Amino acid sequence: MTEQRRIDFKTGYPDLALVPRDLLLAITTDLLRENRGMQYAGDVAGSQPAREQIAAMLHELYGIPVQTNELILTTGALASIDIVCRALTSPDDVVIVESPTFYFAVTIIEACRVQIVSVPMGHDGINLSALELALRQYGSRVKVVYTIPAFHNPTGICATVENRRGLIALARQYGFTILEDATYQPLYFESPPPPLIQSLDDSGRVATVASVSKLIMPALRLGWIYAPADKIALYKRGKADGASSLLSSEIVASFAERGEFLPQVERARALYKRKHHAMVSALDRYAPAWLEWDAPNGGYFVWAKVPPHVSVKALLGRANTLGVDFFAGSASFVDGNDDSHLRLCFALMSEDEIEQGIARLSEALHEFM
Repeated sequence: MTEQRRIDFKTGYPDLALVPRDLLLAITTDLLRENRGMQYAGDVAGSQPAREQIAAMLHELYGIPVQTNELILTTGALASIDIVCRALTSPDDVVIVESPTFYFAVTIIEACRVQIVSVPMGHDGINLSALELALRQYGSRVKVVYTIPAFHNPTGICATVENRRGLIALARQYGFTILEDATYQPLYFESPPPPLIQSLDDSGRVATVASVSKLIMPALRLGWIYAPADKIALYKRGKADGASSLLSSEIVASFAERGEFLPQVERARALYKRKHHAMVSALDRYAPAWLEWDAPNGGYFVWAKVPPHVSVKALLGRANTLGVDFFAGSASFVDGNDDSHLRLCFALMSEDEIEQGIARLSEALHEFM
């Protein structure tokens, strides 16, 4: 009997079908023939020509002016989170995160030896009332609030513009920095999300991080910190790995210079919109009515909740025997105390695999009725 292929809804990786292999090969070949991209970058923020082109690329992507002196090039969004937190915090300071949140970001923040405090999410973004209670409790120890306002990982929630402005108001009042993870900001399938928090702020209290991993190719390992120019020197002091790869920077800069970046983003949106539709349609068709979930219409993930009589841990075990894997929600909570949520990634698998996987998962779910 042939063993069925395991369908992976656990891993939040991009589909490598998106990688523009021929174009990247041509760009890399040209760079090496021209003796470009082979040396150290020099400036810890990244080479000036590469930052100029990437600033123009981000202007197109975000619809707001981005200046070269507002950018630090990094090895990805996680590296950017690490840099910002190390630059702004000391041991025993407090970093506030959403509950739930991106589990790997918590791991990175913990390395700064800070206290991590979580506050709940609402349907419109981070719960501002709960956040203010935490700010009153911890006072000046709170240095950073980490948020994923667009197509949140794992919940898929998109913070409203009112919520984003409310967060800025609290940052001004209590003196913390908003660490805005904009990884999924460009990946909308219907209406675009509200503008970056960075674009709504005039107090200099936002650092925005993102990367090309979900848009071009993860192995390029190129991301950025976008922040007010007068804060860049501070963040550069937190960058312990020197300048990021000049070759990766030059590849992305050349990619953008050829006018390929926005078309690539459109291809990513179109591909993930189809996969999102495949998962949402399969859940509608196969999942029991008691499974709670919402269509995010952007990003990578569907976040689902089971009723009290169902254990996600037990469900995962049964799903694995049926050849499907998913991400148990407990890892997305700082205290790990959750057995009722699961995260389903629709980005990595094909549309046929999504259909098969949700059918298998639903078979397991129906056994818990």
